[in-house]
Amino acid sequence: NYQYDQHPKTESWKEGTDCCLWDGVTCDLKTGQVTELDLSFSMLHGTLHSNNSLFSLHHLQKLVLSYNDFNFSNISSQFGQFSNLMHLNLTHSNFSGQVPSEISHLSKLVSLDISNKHLNLETVSFAKIVQNLTKLTVLYLDYIDMSLVAPNSLTNLSSSLTLLSLVRCGLQGEFPRNIFLLPNLDSLILADNEGLTGSFPSSNVSNVLWQLELSDTRISVYLENDFISELKSLEYIWLRNCDIRRTNVALLGNLTQLKMLDLSHNNLSGEIPSSFENLSNLESLYLFSNLFNGTIPSFLFSLPSL
Repeated sequence: NYQYDQHPKTESWKEGTDCCLWDGVTCDLKTGQVTELDLSFSMLHGTLHSNNSLFSLHHLQKLVLSYNDFNFSNISSQFGQFSNLMHLNLTHSNFSGQVPSEISHLSKLVSLDISNKHLNLETVSFAKIVQNLTKLTVLYLDYIDMSLVAPNSLTNLSSSLTLLSLVRCGLQGEFPRNIFLLPNLDSLILADNEGLTGSFPSSNVSNVLWQLELSDTRISVYLENDFISELKSLEYIWLRNCDIRRTNVALLGNLTQLKMLDLSHNNLSGEIPSSFENLSNLESLYLFSNLFNGTIPSFLFSLPSL
């Protein structure tokens, strides 16, 4: 639990001393300008007002304010002033209200994580973010209410994207197929969007994909040879309560890098495939709430990592 890691970094800050030596502060050695500020888990509490001195740090390249409590205040539009920012992390800090469209001004952003349960994101703001943040490689928008965002507005996401996480965003409609085909995408996490439809393609998928999470969506997954042969790098695959079709579950035994396999709540039938014996790296296996029959194969108890 992150609560046990809390540490009030700002309590060690003393006026009149070199701020570059303060806990959580990193400076450019040549210019002395503050380039990184990491105040995660710092027990910060209250509203972050637009006149806060934080917003005068124009040379910031990295800003981390995750796991604090900003008392359900809005994310200030002033965040859009950090023109040099490459990494912004505001996750789980009790922000609420609209995600300001000014975030789209941060054109140098490489990673953005603003996952918060009480935020919402409208189509226009999201379209601006997608259009302007062309350098993004990592994007976390977990728990943000995106129910008004049309999934096809994701189409223009940066081709350099390596991770996309949209857990429980209330997305409705068809997930754009081209996202599955982004060449550098190695982690795709779409869990708990029960109104999200579409079909996971069986060819031309990024062969660097190592994490796929489609649980509790209506995205169709066809367990066929093509699907398996394209995804040899998969280590973690969550397909709980998913729309699995043409089910040749035995083919999953060819994904020998798998560490995690969740097929629960899918009404899968037949025997547990003997091919699962090949999954020597498997650490976690979830098969409950299916219609498997026969005996539990003894090899499951001898898989070295399970």
